[in-house]
Amino acid sequence: MQADEFLAMVMAFLIVATPFVLYGFLRYLRHRETLFLAERGLVRPLDAPRGNGNGNSSLRWGIILTALGIALSCGMYPIGWMVNAGTPLGFGPWMLLGFIPLAVGLGLVLIYRLTGTSLENTNAADGAVSVPVGASAPLRSPSTEAEIVPSQAMQVPMEGDEGKD
Repeated sequence: MQADEFLAMVMAFLIVATPFVLYGFLRYLRHRETLFLAERGLVRPLDAPRGNGNGNSSLRWGIILTALGIALSCGMYPIGWMVNAGTPLGFGPWMLLGFIPLAVGLGLVLIYRLTGTSLENTNAADGAVSVPVGASAPLRSPSTEAEIVPSQAMQVPMEGDEGKD
């Protein structure tokens, strides 16, 4: 085994092992947080959402996975020239380690765009979401019986409201 092949194997192992190590570290931090709360007599609610619940997590993870896929693709590309496998333009099966997260990330960004959620439409203060043009939504917030301000939602006139002013 040559030094170049050994270096390529070590790099491939590190790239595959990194997400598992990161996941284990995040689990350890959550465990430490749970112990910290228990020492003070507090309990984390079981039904507590992990995200902020505004639908922007698909965009956030889409951008992260797309950037990771591009970085891995750029990092894996020289392997084709190092091993001299005879693949066209240095592409080979090792490029899948970059192309898969790139495709999943682009898919998440596409889902975010197709669902119509946007950063401007989410009002974090009261959880109200404005209605895109052409969509319908209740004019009252389900959590608080407060009226939605016209700047937060498009009000569509109902039948029989033409003469009322």
